[in-house]
Amino acid sequence: MGKAEGKSMLYLEARCLAIIRGAGVQGVQNGGIDCTPISAALPGGQQSVMAENLIAMLWDLECATGNDTPWSGSTVRGVAHLLPWMITGTDFIHSGFGATTVEDNMFGGSGFNIENLDEEIAVQRDFRIDCGLTSVTEEAVVEVRTRAATVMQKLCEALDFPPYSDEQIEKVIYAHDSNDIERDLGDNLKMSEEIKRRRLSIVDVIRACVGIGETEMAESLLDLLKQRIAGDYLQTAAVFDRFLNCMSAINDPNDYTGPGTGYRIGKQRWEEIKAIRSARRYADVKREQQRVSVKEDAKKMTLIDGQKAIKGTQPGEVVIGLSPAFGRTINTTLSGLYVGEALYEILAGIEEEGGTARIVRVENAADLGFIGLSAARLSGSGIGIGLQAKGTTILHQKDLPPLDNLELFPMAMLVGRDMYRRIGRNAAVYAQGGQPRTIPTVWDQQILKKRARAEPMVVVLQHMEEECIRTDKWCTEVNVRFQ
Repeated sequence: MGKAEGKSMLYLEARCLAIIRGAGVQGVQNGGIDCTPISAALPGGQQSVMAENLIAMLWDLECATGNDTPWSGSTVRGVAHLLPWMITGTDFIHSGFGATTVEDNMFGGSGFNIENLDEEIAVQRDFRIDCGLTSVTEEAVVEVRTRAATVMQKLCEALDFPPYSDEQIEKVIYAHDSNDIERDLGDNLKMSEEIKRRRLSIVDVIRACVGIGETEMAESLLDLLKQRIAGDYLQTAAVFDRFLNCMSAINDPNDYTGPGTGYRIGKQRWEEIKAIRSARRYADVKREQQRVSVKEDAKKMTLIDGQKAIKGTQPGEVVIGLSPAFGRTINTTLSGLYVGEALYEILAGIEEEGGTARIVRVENAADLGFIGLSAARLSGSGIGIGLQAKGTTILHQKDLPPLDNLELFPMAMLVGRDMYRRIGRNAAVYAQGGQPRTIPTVWDQQILKKRARAEPMVVVLQHMEEECIRTDKWCTEVNVRFQ
């Protein structure tokens, strides 16, 4: 909603829902999904999420009341998050159970991933609710995965994509996550580039399935495409039976009238509950960020802002674009690293690959995409690095759209000194016309817990960035000294 205007989160979300309903949209993914760690960080935040879902239901909006985001690292709080929806009998506990491992769920992580499948099956039994899951034998799973993998192998050959060997396919069938698969990430990037270059669509895939004799698979994909065109899946609370029959609020009306009233916490008690020792205010974070904590093996950074930045001419140059608050009001990244260490490692990586670096500060934007793109447009090679003070980093190219990029590192709490050095190396290779190996991101259950803590901090640090924006400037040259 842009600026909060001093209003509550529930008020802002309700206003969003009103606009959506007034515009005639049939469904909404609301605060129960993405960004719910922000709600959870506030007193009464989860109650606001419940109230928002109630409003969506009363306005007959398709409401995603799921648990796609790991909003807390606490097992107890995670289960407590489910209880209101289970007790009130919501149609779905999840907007979709991600059959993805924690390691590979790079969209942002889920409260429930494939590792939680057995527990989820037990929960739907215990509470007599439908989570959309069915117990199957291991043999049935292997059969389905074998079919899917072998069809994909044939499709790669038919569409002239980088092939899968029989050994690779065997690993795919029994793999738990991508670490168990021997596949060059570069091959997947080549597939993506070919799809864009040849403008392939699902119709081309259906034709290819027919061509390799997989008519049953082709018919299934065609049924899916027909439903996409018909749009019945947009109906409120739509449920498909093998992509053929759609059950929704139109042919199965919802007569739910909402929860009853109950115990309400009084004002005095509410103040007692809110006053927890671990609560942190915006002013506390600002104070903490002013303290520059430099480790013994690191060097203290001094940034000196200079004149207006100009476009470089050196063909191997990499321009590093710093965010407005970098080294000013924000001195520690989400991974706990001193911002000077991050910049030092990037510079060292560029130097190791024989590149040259120049630093600018993007004054008029806190958005990472625009910071990276501004740096790329100032670079003699057309390659730039965007670096936010909280540690989020992007490798950009001057002729790409703001939301497109060469490489993106959105999970700042995962980026340490070694990765920043690798980012510098890759940038230098790109600047010299090379094609480096993309840098993978490590992801596990412990990181999920860190993410739940980091997401509210992202909002605070982003606000600090915006406070440093200068709309009367674009980019200024920056000199750096380490001592």
